[in-house]
Amino acid sequence: MLVPRGFNYIFENVYSGLFSLISKIKSIYEAWGYEALIPPEVDFKSTFSLEEEKLFRFLDKFSGKTLTLRPDFTPQIKKYVLFLKENLYPLRYYYFGNIYKDEKSKRQNFVTGIEILGELGLEADGEVLSILHLILNITSKPFQVDIGHTLFLEGLFEELKKLLNPSQIIHLQNILKKKDFSLLEKFFEESNLDSKKKEVLNFILNAYGGKEVLKEARKFVLNKKMEKAISDLEKVYRVLEIYEIKDNLVFDLSEIRGLNYHKGIVFEVFINSYPFPVAKGGRYLVKETEKVWGVGFTLDLEAILQFVSLPEEKIKVYLIDNTEDKKLALKLATLLRKKGFIVARDIIKRDNKISLEIAKKKNLDFAVVLKENGFDIIVLNEKKNSENKLKEIEKVLTKILS
Repeated sequence: MLVPRGFNYIFENVYSGLFSLISKIKSIYEAWGYEALIPPEVDFKSTFSLEEEKLFRFLDKFSGKTLTLRPDFTPQIKKYVLFLKENLYPLRYYYFGNIYKDEKSKRQNFVTGIEILGELGLEADGEVLSILHLILNITSKPFQVDIGHTLFLEGLFEELKKLLNPSQIIHLQNILKKKDFSLLEKFFEESNLDSKKKEVLNFILNAYGGKEVLKEARKFVLNKKMEKAISDLEKVYRVLEIYEIKDNLVFDLSEIRGLNYHKGIVFEVFINSYPFPVAKGGRYLVKETEKVWGVGFTLDLEAILQFVSLPEEKIKVYLIDNTEDKKLALKLATLLRKKGFIVARDIIKRDNKISLEIAKKKNLDFAVVLKENGFDIIVLNEKKNSENKLKEIEKVLTKILS
């Protein structure tokens, strides 16, 4: 086994795509006033709230404390902000890097994300969702942003706990997770819920769609928490309308999304034909005593890379020099690189046939063999055999040899 299960090398084809994607996303972040903040890959275990069995833990020989590879950027950024002596709110940060979770399949993931922190109104949630939309528009596939609010179900279960015992509450939560109408009907038969509560639960299993869902949800509000959830979602929708973002949005009141630290608006992003969410995010409390909030998202870069149109690959030239004086090869390589070619020199003494076979196996496009009395240009990749590129190489060679 080359590496432990769930880890991987990043090769040229993936790396160049990632680099191009990072450059585009970085431009979007910076246009909105976000600054880079990349925390260390290793931090104290106490920084994170993820289950211990999902953490890569080890002992710090200097402090005696347990360290872990970071499974999430947000807690580190939150901790950094709490450490600052002066906070010039709002603070806006972006990040790129690996996260690590000790799970069965993929344990290393290259992600990006943003955090905006301060005494934030709902405009911040709209800003974060707008930036996420701009990034997702880079992809070539349709996507969907599912938006919910933690207070809607939290408020509902506050009312239900007055009528149901703890085991019934757990059972009902599982029914909602499965979205199973038949199990819900059976639950109604076995419980003493009134007709109003039954109506609310029936609605929740269908509470999925456009802004009309929010209007309908107002009929089923039972307390201030549920009311606030609907009001917040409507306000954020109005912000998104101003940013001219109305497509791809789905309101989902039937499910509490996000991570365990999210409180308020939460969201997940799905791309057609990809089985898992490619992004997650939402609002969280940074400093309770001062009502300082954070809003952000984390986006799986490796997942969306497969849906992004990559820039055209540069032509790769292999330079084999059979002359005594190597100056000609150095001049040629320099000139071709200036014109945008990728040029690798064959610096091992061996038969030209072997060098050409190796160049072909490395998927190079052209080979240039320099001889004392001239040169040969050999096409290695028929798919990249562009007459224009061939003439350009010949033109550079003629210029040097004249």
